[in-house]
Amino acid sequence: MTPLSDIARNFFGRSYRSWRPDAALRDTAETEQLVAEISTIDEPAAIPQLLYMLAGVTAGGFNEAIHKTVAHAIQKIVEKCDAITLAQLDAIVRRASEWRFPLMREETIRQISWGLLGPIGILSFQSSGYTREAAVRLLSASYDGVELPFLLIRVNDWVEQVRDVARQAISDRIRPDYAAHFLRCLPLLEKISFQLRQDSRQLIDSITDCIGSDAARPSLLLAIAQGDQITRRLAFRFLVRRPHINLISDLKGMAKSRDPMIRWGAARELRQRLEGADLRTLLLELADDRFMPVRREALYGYVEKKLPEAGEVLRKALLDRHRSMREIARFHLSKTERLDLLSYYQAKIGVEKERPRCAAILGVGEVGKSQDAADLAPLLRDPSPRVKQAAIRAIGHLDAAAFLGELSALLDDERAGIARAARDAIAAHSELLAPARLRDLFMRATHSRTRQFLISLFGRLWWWDSAPLLIEATACEDPAAKQLALDILATWRGKIGRLTGKPSAQQLEFLRNSLDSHRAELSRAVIVDVEDHLRLASKDVDS
Repeated sequence: MTPLSDIARNFFGRSYRSWRPDAALRDTAETEQLVAEISTIDEPAAIPQLLYMLAGVTAGGFNEAIHKTVAHAIQKIVEKCDAITLAQLDAIVRRASEWRFPLMREETIRQISWGLLGPIGILSFQSSGYTREAAVRLLSASYDGVELPFLLIRVNDWVEQVRDVARQAISDRIRPDYAAHFLRCLPLLEKISFQLRQDSRQLIDSITDCIGSDAARPSLLLAIAQGDQITRRLAFRFLVRRPHINLISDLKGMAKSRDPMIRWGAARELRQRLEGADLRTLLLELADDRFMPVRREALYGYVEKKLPEAGEVLRKALLDRHRSMREIARFHLSKTERLDLLSYYQAKIGVEKERPRCAAILGVGEVGKSQDAADLAPLLRDPSPRVKQAAIRAIGHLDAAAFLGELSALLDDERAGIARAARDAIAAHSELLAPARLRDLFMRATHSRTRQFLISLFGRLWWWDSAPLLIEATACEDPAAKQLALDILATWRGKIGRLTGKPSAQQLEFLRNSLDSHRAELSRAVIVDVEDHLRLASKDVDS
């Protein structure tokens, strides 16, 4: 949950200093100003403070205008909260309400909530079991779906009486015409199913049976098409678990979903269920999908069904843009053909189309040997950024040490993708990370991202090499680079493994000098941490 904004925090701070929940405001203008500010609050994290304003009015007949505005503010926030956010608020409100609010009965809750389900639901999170039970009874009288997440949360309440009321209310709602509301709460159902007390598990099983029933199928399909990401994917699981006469037709439609995970799930189910011409038509569509797992399902379909065109499709996949696809194609082709993969990829480097050309370059990096890196070196100067990136990655895999100079120079390339590829190629070989060389590159870097890439490489060094470079980097005028160095220094704190190796006297001197020169840039915690390690390491060196 997003923390309370500075604006809301300042508002509550001013409000608590200027008035008490049981005190009348001084004048109409003060009331109007407070009402106007409350109306603008639209943050879930503000609910505990708003609840204090709402529940505190029971002590002294608080201003009606503010009272009503607070209730509506809570209602507005609740309407925008998903079920998981409400479950998070349950724990927060319970802690915040301990020893602060009086016991409330149904009439009091109805009065201070102005009959709005949002405030009533939030009051069902109170630490008092009596208040929770009263709020749940009020919630159970509504059937418009707003009450459902609150009731589901209370199904697992630690007080039996509260749990029983919530469970009965849920049982009354287990019917096909209410299934759409249960589907909107699928993420919450998934969460609480792992936490339920034994006496409530049968209730959840009944809910899932209802959701998966034929009568509720239209609501299930609607949830897959229009729900949020988590709801869509959970609803899809319900769909495939319950065979239906229209399942194939439904899955074909979902194979075109905008959600890649739904497309993947539909593809996986369809390739196992279809045969003949229907299967071939499906696999042709899947083979061109932009999401790799979907294309992979197409490969599996051709291979597992032993279709005549499988060999041709696998050879095409040798030049797929994703490494996993190329590896799968090579594995299956090796079972049926004697194919010189290195020669195949080298021959394809000269093709005109950029995408297969890049795949061929990467393929050489995957199947070639160190001596093949020299053949790719001219591509480090190719005008195409994608080709250049592919060459960097392939050379980094084959023989990064031989081309360290060229790769290091590319760290400062003006194109972020090329610089990042060079960083990754070097980072994969820790033996290439010479502190002096990295320091020199950092001093000559012209781009902020280059400095940040190099600082991330500093962090991969042994502590005694890493710490002085990071400390020096904190003096950088680049704010992003400086902050990254400070963050990495902070992550080193508490890692006793730094003392498992003995530093040289030269390393200790370099670290000591760096610390003395840049103390003003460091936090007190980091300074103490470094000084402690210097003191301990110096004793080892002296001994």
